[in-house]
Amino acid sequence: MLVFVFKASLFGGTIIGHDSSTLKHIPVQVQKFPMDLKSALELLQNCLWMLANTSNFVLTLSITFFLGIYTACLSIIKTELENVVKKIDGLPPRKPTGEDSNIIEILIGSCLQAYNVLEDIIKDFDRHFTLELILIVLFSVLITSLQIFFVIFYFFIGKYINALWIGLYAMICTYQIYYLTSHCSSLDGAIKAVLDKLYCIDSDKISKHLFMKVSTMTLKLSTNAPTISPGQFFKVDRHLITSILAAITTYIVILIQFEAGDGSNGGTAWNDSCVPTIENVS
Repeated sequence: MLVFVFKASLFGGTIIGHDSSTLKHIPVQVQKFPMDLKSALELLQNCLWMLANTSNFVLTLSITFFLGIYTACLSIIKTELENVVKKIDGLPPRKPTGEDSNIIEILIGSCLQAYNVLEDIIKDFDRHFTLELILIVLFSVLITSLQIFFVIFYFFIGKYINALWIGLYAMICTYQIYYLTSHCSSLDGAIKAVLDKLYCIDSDKISKHLFMKVSTMTLKLSTNAPTISPGQFFKVDRHLITSILAAITTYIVILIQFEAGDGSNGGTAWNDSCVPTIENVS
């Protein structure tokens, strides 16, 4: 009997209970949860928000993956040049001849050729991901600015849980741009390390032809080294973080001043009525 009542209550309607004496009609109230237009729009907004953040995060990971490969290749070239410098320094104070000269020529020539190939790849990478890098930086700046503002806003109105939750998202977004700029700075550091090893090559112990190649490469690296600079608008490195923080700080101060100005003019500044809730919207 109890099993019958339980099954019937799942489908709603009227339950007919049967016992030995009488037949009773027991009405059952079924609670319905219809999804109205506002709920559907909120669900769609959350899905689109999660999709945008996930896409931005995956795009950042893919870009930094290639940057890590380029940095590792440059580190290998630097190591090979360092071995060549040690080999040259261990030779007597005269130009090497015979087998030693051929080995040095081959090693230095291979390093220079490998760097030229890698430089072309880095430049192609910069041109290919120009739009993506610009969108990542702009998206991170805009979202981080708004999140920091709402952290301050929720803190002043006493909603500490909301402030903590949004602050967590702001930290993730900030770390994302820091992760990207750190890889770009590591790439710049690897290029400078190659340049330092080229400066260490003793010109008195190599041929004039090889010395001209080394001098040309040294001049190119010191004046026009490859960098990650999307569209030549800005250079992506750790110095970009300070510029972003300065822009975010300025934007937050302006927003707080506008909010404080609305409060002094009789508006509703820094209170719960500014927070969009179901009661306020409906």
